[in-house]
Amino acid sequence: MLPRVLLATDRSSFEQAWRAAGAECSFEIETCKPAQLAEHLADADGLVIDGDSSFYDEDELLVAVGLAKSKGLLVAVMVSLNQKLGGEPDLLNEMCEGLVVNYTHPVSEMAFRVERRIDKDRERRFEYLTVCPNGKDLLAIDGQARAWVLSRPLSAEDDESEVQAITLSDDARFAVLSFNNGKTLELIAEHIFKSKNAQSTPQSIDDDPSFALNNAELGPRLKALRLQKGLTQAEVARRSGIHRPNIARVEAGRHTPSLETLRRLADAIGVSTAEILAQVNS
Repeated sequence: MLPRVLLATDRSSFEQAWRAAGAECSFEIETCKPAQLAEHLADADGLVIDGDSSFYDEDELLVAVGLAKSKGLLVAVMVSLNQKLGGEPDLLNEMCEGLVVNYTHPVSEMAFRVERRIDKDRERRFEYLTVCPNGKDLLAIDGQARAWVLSRPLSAEDDESEVQAITLSDDARFAVLSFNNGKTLELIAEHIFKSKNAQSTPQSIDDDPSFALNNAELGPRLKALRLQKGLTQAEVARRSGIHRPNIARVEAGRHTPSLETLRRLADAIGVSTAEILAQVNS
């Protein structure tokens, strides 16, 4: 059964734009009037709120998002009237995990973000897998943007030879490691992440002493991507819910962000976390 995304809108143009974008995504769309939202949340997996509906002011937006979050739903808000965000834009952005965007943002891109995050199987996939800077252990990131360092040996068959290549399956559910001794080892994402969930709490990059991003590379990389997209720090701050001075510190190489912060910045810029890490660690 496909995930179900609920659109809270009373504008046909908003619904039509989302149905067109949703046709390219793996989720079903149902629409409800904003005033009837509470009656339709029970069977939904995600909610997209049309913040430009005349029904919503700042308080109504917070109530709608709060109700959906209380039921464990993914929530996204599209709004073009900045004054509607009132005095709590950071709170709204945090509740929506960075999924509050200007209505001029492409609906197709927003739909892709919703599709990715609403995927119930994403914790069973590798979002990113690479060798750590120490040249030995592996950094694994799952589809929920949780990251762990996988200490070697990974199994009884792992003699800790140098990794020559990492190949992900088309569905990213497993990876094949090729070593310089000619041997290979298959890693199944579901087994890896299930085991890590049972053993420990997921770590952020800056909580793990064995994996440290090079600030001198990460900051300029983020800045270059932001400029390529024609975005200001202020716009990235608005999209991500991260204060602009903090973004400036990251871009200047004075602060290493957690993986969650990096994910929010990547979403705001319109790139993947994996793309940033691949460039920084290449």
